[in-house]
Amino acid sequence: MKHKGRKNVYNCKECHNSIVTIDLHKGDTPSVLKCKATESCRGWMQSMFYLVDQDLEAEFEWYKPKGEEYKKLSPFHQSQVRYGKLLLRRKK
Repeated sequence: MKHKGRKNVYNCKECHNSIVTIDLHKGDTPSVLKCKATESCRGWMQSMFYLVDQDLEAEFEWYKPKGEEYKKLSPFHQSQVRYGKLLLRRKK
């Protein structure tokens, strides 16, 4: 989905915790990802598809790396970014 500036929530089916994300750039984000809410959890998180309160405070951000950061990515991740995928990091 392409939702620059929009917030989303991912809920873990294993530990039942969640994270709030924000899209810094236009691009595609996954509907499912490995749990980021609990360090020891090996579960999967499901997207709420942006149907969440947009006033929530984001902990993570989806972004498009550029310059030196992009060059340091693996060839696989570089191709993902070229095809419009965003990467996830803790909010700065």
